[in-house]
Amino acid sequence: MDNKQNIEKLDMTTPNITDANVARIAELFPNVVTEGRDENGKLTHVVDFDALKQELSDSIVEGPQERYRLDWPGKREAMLAANTPITKTLRPVREESVDFDTTKNLFIEGDNLDALKLLQETYLGKVKMIYIDPPYNTGKDFIYKDNFTGDKQDYLEDSGQVDEEGGKLVANPESNGRYHSDWLSMMYPRLKLARNLLRDDGNFLISLDENEINNARIILDEIFGKTNFVGTIAWESKTKSQNTQGAYNKLQPKVEYILLYTRASGRRFNLRVAGEKAYPEIDEKGKYRLHRQEAMSAQGIRGRETMIYDMLEISPPEGRQWQVGKETYEKFLSRDDVFLDGQTPVFKMRPGDERGSITEPFWGFFSKDCGTAESAKKELSGLLDGKIHAFDTVKPTQILSDLIFHCTKQGDIVLDFFAGSGSTHNASFVESTRSGERTVISVQLGNASTNVELKEASDFDDVSQLSKERIRQAGKKVLEENSDQAGTLDVGFRVLKIDSSNMNDVYYAPGELEQGSLLDAVEHIKPDRTAEDLLFQVMLDWGVDLALPITLEVIDGKTVYWVGEDNLAACFDLKITENIIKAMAERKPLRAVFRDDGFGSDDMKINAGQLFAQMTDGHTDMKVI
Repeated sequence: MDNKQNIEKLDMTTPNITDANVARIAELFPNVVTEGRDENGKLTHVVDFDALKQELSDSIVEGPQERYRLDWPGKREAMLAANTPITKTLRPVREESVDFDTTKNLFIEGDNLDALKLLQETYLGKVKMIYIDPPYNTGKDFIYKDNFTGDKQDYLEDSGQVDEEGGKLVANPESNGRYHSDWLSMMYPRLKLARNLLRDDGNFLISLDENEINNARIILDEIFGKTNFVGTIAWESKTKSQNTQGAYNKLQPKVEYILLYTRASGRRFNLRVAGEKAYPEIDEKGKYRLHRQEAMSAQGIRGRETMIYDMLEISPPEGRQWQVGKETYEKFLSRDDVFLDGQTPVFKMRPGDERGSITEPFWGFFSKDCGTAESAKKELSGLLDGKIHAFDTVKPTQILSDLIFHCTKQGDIVLDFFAGSGSTHNASFVESTRSGERTVISVQLGNASTNVELKEASDFDDVSQLSKERIRQAGKKVLEENSDQAGTLDVGFRVLKIDSSNMNDVYYAPGELEQGSLLDAVEHIKPDRTAEDLLFQVMLDWGVDLALPITLEVIDGKTVYWVGEDNLAACFDLKITENIIKAMAERKPLRAVFRDDGFGSDDMKINAGQLFAQMTDGHTDMKVI
């Protein structure tokens, strides 16, 4: 038996979503999955679409038939972009972070398409709320220009598996012949990946105006499902009087919108308490209030057959239902706490029969106290000591803190992958002081070359730099205003920057190495990468929470990283000794990782695997990079 095979090598790439989808199809229809070869001639599993059509013959829509959907030039390529894995990583930047070792919050700098792929393994199905404020596509916005026009190899090069440039921001003027198509191609893969990260009861919110809201509704219905559309929140972003503008005689918009979708089952929201219910009546059994049982519509998500029955021989009108189920009615009937007022049943509601608090509605058509774009800009300028002169796309903190309250609770994860000036991160700090801490993950591109207007409008070179400083200042302000929570409130953030893989090309394709390159490939880890860089790529690949605390221990002169106490143990030094291996194995971590060349010899590597197997009773999953 070859013991070398017992120690696996970490893949160090993002998950291949296409492979995962094929595996799901294979579970449902094993007969439609067969063997084929990819573009490199490697044997792989593929779907026999003719066989799949046969399995779905009663419902499948054949290719050219008309159907209700939104198509645009580049949609197929955008779908490919969502599924194609990348070999990038996240590199920690301690000097730009706040409370790096203890905070649970993350700030990821880089292309958000890459970020969403890198987060798939760790945060799949774990995020409670996603809020994004993408470019509205007004004709003046910069959008991500992903390269979807070439073949798969072109995409891989552009996404950084070969080349290190990554996504770029470009202007998208109305004169562009693919004006709407480019915006949709940017949004589609990001929305698909975002949905994967949501919990089943998670909520997705996106800010928009009239420019793309209709197109967004169609692609969001496609990605999330029409039944998971909850509603549209409207808010008055401008209060100044507006006149018609330009040659097209258009009204200047005063209202912006937030579309709200759920992942699957999330339809319950937290409501703010406005007061307590009063029980002004009294009888021999105690206090009560009268509640008339008016019939309501039996249509929509609240329609239930169990709520259509005779109440004191009174039936609800056709197409309507009672407000309570039959079981509840029978409880009041048994207490003699229900009577008729004409043709309307009335309940005697007593303390304990219901929630005693009076709650405010989730949202009004216009929420007058949530702030405007103008007030948001003043708030940002105040936080940054006047370093912002003309930043007009900021969202009021009050809107976002309200949404965080309604959609999440203490301990939940909030994600914003179009972080902009950092409003969501700021709002999470504010709401955490009121209703418990949330973990927030912000993603923002740091690309100075495309931020000419920002340089003119502020003292910052790029939006990412602005966002990080805003979060730092917001944290300080929150602690000043809530000094009683100092030391317990998490207002830090761990900065992680997207970069090319820590591993040289030989790590991913050793068989493609030419003879002349062998000497250059002796070192499979790039020379400019630190042990902490390697640690975070391992955490990504293994799906370990990126916000777990990290501690260091020195054993026999070598550094050992402990992530989340015993969640992961890692040592990336060379010449590992048996003492180090035993000391790590004694704590029985869930996972342990070493450099493949860190053992000095194959015998020591085999010995390490055997020691972990024996000392941990197979509890530890040991791998190498």
